[in-house]
Amino acid sequence: MYELKLCFDALLPINVLMRSVFRNIAILLFIALNQGPLARAAGRFLEDFHGLPSPYVSDGKFPSNRYVSPNELNPELAKPILEKTINGVYLTVGTERAFIAAALSPSAEHVVILDYNPNITIYNNINIELLKASYSPKMSVPEMRSRYLHLRFDADESEWIETFSHLSNADGRVFQAEEIREQYQFWKKQHRSSEFTYFNKIPGTSELAPFKNANYLYDNRLFEKVQNLAVENKIHSFVADLTDLQSTGKFLTEMNSAGEKISVFDISNAWYEQYLGRKKISELIRLMNHDQVLLPKSVILTTDHHNNTQMYTDGVRTRPPMFTNEADFHNGKFLEAYQWEYHGYSVDFLNAQSKNHLLPDFQKIPVRGTSFNADVLVAKPPPIPDCFTRFFQSLLAPRMHL
Repeated sequence: MYELKLCFDALLPINVLMRSVFRNIAILLFIALNQGPLARAAGRFLEDFHGLPSPYVSDGKFPSNRYVSPNELNPELAKPILEKTINGVYLTVGTERAFIAAALSPSAEHVVILDYNPNITIYNNINIELLKASYSPKMSVPEMRSRYLHLRFDADESEWIETFSHLSNADGRVFQAEEIREQYQFWKKQHRSSEFTYFNKIPGTSELAPFKNANYLYDNRLFEKVQNLAVENKIHSFVADLTDLQSTGKFLTEMNSAGEKISVFDISNAWYEQYLGRKKISELIRLMNHDQVLLPKSVILTTDHHNNTQMYTDGVRTRPPMFTNEADFHNGKFLEAYQWEYHGYSVDFLNAQSKNHLLPDFQKIPVRGTSFNADVLVAKPPPIPDCFTRFFQSLLAPRMHL
């Protein structure tokens, strides 16, 4: 097309010809400047992003291990909500909840974890590398999952050093053997914690069994989904204080530049006042709206306590255990077991319900249905009977409440 035009222009006066040439060059430059970088950014989303720290090795300045283990035990309840979401970036906090979401969500094209605790980011980065290291095109999915479980639970320090000798930090410096040993010790310390008991074991078959139908460690289909995202460099974890809008804004700017949109913003129960609170969450969502990374049908996913009970495990037992994994619960005289319900709200709905830029009180929003025509999805666990003996009777399956 451009060759034909230039040949035709050769018949014109030289000044007209030059204007034509410069015009065509200008058009080509405009296309290159406006489409090229965007296409490259979209294809390499966050691979070269250093706007937020993403450590692999602890520096000891942040000793807290709070919230490293997953404590919402029935994430399968979120599946009916996730199945309604649009394609895009799954943005969340925490550790295993992000990998579980990557496995459960059919619309998650990237998973990004932003958390203020560096130890959470270290945990996530190690897990991403474990998923990558267990991948081989010559192995079947069950074989790769078996390899992953071996590296996660059974491999010793020397095997980790051999496996991760290629691993480098954000500056491109390859980690030394001593640093890999630190990663190994950090990882083992987390998994020696009793708080990982439920997640690390094969899920039971009872209706309230922890992580039933949601644990990618023991499900080939779920494992394949989360491993593929890791291998394709589509899971990223950064240290970020969500209350610091300037810091979080660096990520949102990168996301906007790459042309990516949020599918789900999973804030867990961070909207509780003792954590971020409604005001901070409102400011954050307002910033996301401003940066145009939220779409009307993007979903804000929250969790809330449904109820809790105390299961006493010592004393006289009048019947045999009814839960196949009941022993997993019995680590002391009693365990306080929380149940969580999952609420999904479309951005369209929340924007309409907000007043003075403050989101509505999530606990006071009435249930509107089970489709986004009604803008709200709520998934609740079955009620727990008050009495201990009734608790171990047959329970209703988790379901979507209308």
